[in-house]
Amino acid sequence: MPSLRILTILALLSVSPAAVADAIKIGGDDYVGGANAVTSIPTARDLFASGFRVGVKNRVEKDAHGLGFSVGFDAPVGGDAYAAGFSVEVDQPVGDDLTASGFSVTLDKNAGVGGNARLMGGTVTVDGPIAGSLVAAAGSFTLDAPIAGDLHVSAGELSFGKDAKVDGVLTYRSAEPRDIPASVAPPDRVRYEKVVLSAGIPDLRDGMDDVTRSFWPSAVGAFFASLLGLVFLAAVAGAFLALMPGQVERLRTEAIARPWSGMAFGALGLATLIGLVPVAGMTVIGLPLIPLLLVGLVIVWLLAWMTGAYALGWRIAGAFQALDDALLTRLIVVVGGAVVLALVNFIPVLGWMINLAVTFLGLGAATALICDRLASWRKGADAGFIDSPAAAKSED
Repeated sequence: MPSLRILTILALLSVSPAAVADAIKIGGDDYVGGANAVTSIPTARDLFASGFRVGVKNRVEKDAHGLGFSVGFDAPVGGDAYAAGFSVEVDQPVGDDLTASGFSVTLDKNAGVGGNARLMGGTVTVDGPIAGSLVAAAGSFTLDAPIAGDLHVSAGELSFGKDAKVDGVLTYRSAEPRDIPASVAPPDRVRYEKVVLSAGIPDLRDGMDDVTRSFWPSAVGAFFASLLGLVFLAAVAGAFLALMPGQVERLRTEAIARPWSGMAFGALGLATLIGLVPVAGMTVIGLPLIPLLLVGLVIVWLLAWMTGAYALGWRIAGAFQALDDALLTRLIVVVGGAVVLALVNFIPVLGWMINLAVTFLGLGAATALICDRLASWRKGADAGFIDSPAAAKSED
């Protein structure tokens, strides 16, 4: 999907050390990136915005695309609107179709959709009217507005407000049938589809429960499981330290040099990666890639956590004595940092927050280095264009 590729590039470019929004105009389209990617002037054609916080503050004549941790459409969009992030809120009308995904997705009362809407999230709230049909998937779905077309919703929880009304066919998918008020849709226009887990999933769950029950009481088993996990982490860390020493040291240096901004960049990078999953789920072409994306997220999370553990361990150990660059020394530091963080994780509430911050630190260092590389590449491309023979001839 071309727009997704463009937004992904913008997300990486936006995480610059300056953390200031950078806007360019190409062919009438506006491209905005930065920690706070907020538009303040009208867009004559399409808008592409990416950042930690994305805000559309002035009218977009055609299509609008937003990708970030927090995405807000506070101005009308003449064409289609696409949004992905942790929190997505649409406050003003969308002329054509709306596609949005996030942990929280909200269509406010002042907003409305002139065409169809596709909404995916942990919590989806629809308070604005939809002139077409709505397809929604959510853990909790709330409708308090009229829908002129059909409604097809898959949700764990369904709730309807006093203004909820579906003129077309209402199809809902859940584990158990729900009472749909006649004011929303009469019974002859309501369809129920039961969500049934694959037969292999309960068997797998029961098998995991059996393994857990037999394994948990064994202190010896717990010890060897922890030891095996530690050996695996040491093997992965040793491989990266031996095969990519320069890259690993640059990540460590970046994480120690800019820890706070690095954690902010890491949160944005993680939001970008997580946003790829529901966006891929909205397309037929992207559906087969979802398992690969999920596996990739797990791998990225593990590597980011180990990078953060390495940087934190080096910073703390280096405060007590000078450290050499020997492979064994670096391996001891990263393994020691991982062990300490694993133990810290048992502290209620605070433990997982510390581990999350360390993961953001490692991911932020990688994101910052990628941005620096892209910025250098872009400067080189611009310099090559300016110094081209055609440009030199035109100056003469």
